Formats: sequence, structure tokens, C-alpha cells
Amino acid sequence: MTPRSRLALTASLLLALAALALAGCSKLTSPQSAITTSQSNEAAMEVGMMVYAGTEPSPVPNSLVAGDPRSPSPFRVATPAAAETTITNGNVVWTLAVHWFDAGSNEQSVYDPATTVRMHADSHGTGTVTGTNGAATLKSGGVVDMSGVDQNATQLTTNATRNDTLSWAVSGPNGSASGLSHSTGTLANVVEAKPVSQNHPASGTGTWDLDVNRQVASGGGSVSEHFVAHVVVTFNGTHLVPLVVNGTYHFMLDLDTGQVTQVAA
Repeated sequence: MTPRSRLALTASLLLALAALALAGCSKLTSPQSAITTSQSNEAAMEVGMMVYAGTEPSPVPNSLVAGDPRSPSPFRVATPAAAETTITNGNVVWTLAVHWFDAGSNEQSVYDPATTVRMHADSHGTGTVTGTNGAATLKSGGVVDMSGVDQNATQLTTNATRNDTLSWAVSGPNGSASGLSHSTGTLANVVEAKPVSQNHPASGTGTWDLDVNRQVASGGGSVSEHFVAHVVVTFNGTHLVPLVVNGTYHFMLDLDTGQVTQVAA
């Protein structure tokens, strides 16, 4: 699946998220102080979208890390030549300030597949995805540190921090909804064997803290909501990984499709 079609699916997932918001509108009479089941579903879906759509693209050559650039893993994004620092990934344009390092942590002026073992990049991305009944805009910034980028390494290890803002608005037969979400995320020691086109991350975690505001209007009335959520994804080497919201609500995230399914604790 290409990044462009992946972003298109993200838009459809967004519409599903909005449908969830509209369906619950008649049950809400005031902003909620504690997270509800509906809100946990929304948080899980939003993180699932972010993981599936991927982190920022990497300037590390595909031949060394990605295998098939159409691969659907959240860490397998089609990448350009190593010298590029402005990359368009579907509807999102990324600007990266890239630094390369050898095994002695000495910075290198250019990438060398034989001696460069680590990449450090500051990144900023922005873009809008439009669906049939709405649109979403992503603004993202962060830092990624990836080791194992040399031709001899058998696995990649990724550590990253992110700050994302997602704004969206949709309308449909049941009403309209809009939202603004701020999130901070961390990837901690995410390890994936090469070629990554044949593997899912074997270990490591991703954590996101979300602050969500949304407004929903329908025939049952209108309401404004605010909630916060802490979401943890634990990678296990398969395409089905556990996703837990606020330590209470348990889901399974499919890395190959971006779908989340609530499961028993």
C-alpha cells in the first residue's frame, strides 16, 4: 500500500471516528470530566491512524531499510535519495534537518552506507487530507534517532518524540462534527529486523498523550467536549499489537490496516 493510499484510508478512518462522535451526541448533556467508552474509542482510533499513516519519512535509502516501498508497516515509508531534506509523502510535506554519524559518534557531512550507522533528524510536516464529507489537517514536529542504517546492520532501532496537531471537520446525514487534538508521542527502542518489508517491529513501545476538544451537532442537540487520554502501543513482532487507553480500555491495533478493535482486558 502506498503512502498516498494510506493517507486516503486515514481520511476514511477519520470519517468513522466522526460517525462515532455523532452517534453518541444525543447521550451527552455536558462536557465529561472522566473519559467515556466513546472517548476511549476515539483516542484509540486517532492513535491507530497516526501509527498506520506513519512517522515522518526517512532520507535513509530504501535499499538499506525498506525493501518494497509499498510495504504497509508504520515504519516503512517510501523514501527519496539520502541528500533530500524536503520530502512530499502523499498530502504531507516534510522538512528534515538531517545529521549522520559513524560508529564513533562522529558527525558526517554525507551519508555513507558503509560507515554511517545512525541518523538524527529534526522534522516538521504539514498537510491536509480531504474525504467525501470532510477534511483533516495535520501539523507535526519532532525528533527521530535511528540506528542500524548502515548496509551491514540487520535491524533498525528507532527512538523518537513528536508533537502533533490534528484538526478536522465532517458533516453527514446525522449532523456535523469538528475537532482539534494536540498530542505528544514517544517511540522508545522500537526494533525492526531488515528487510523491514518482511517484518513488523519486534519490540519497543509507542506512547501518546492526547488533549482533545470537539464539537458535535445533530438532531439530538449539540455539545462541546474536552478530554485527555494516555495511549500505549506495545510492539510484539506481529501485525496485531495491543493498544491500551488510560490503562483501562484495551484494543488491538492492526499495523497492516490501521483498524482498532476493542478487546477484553
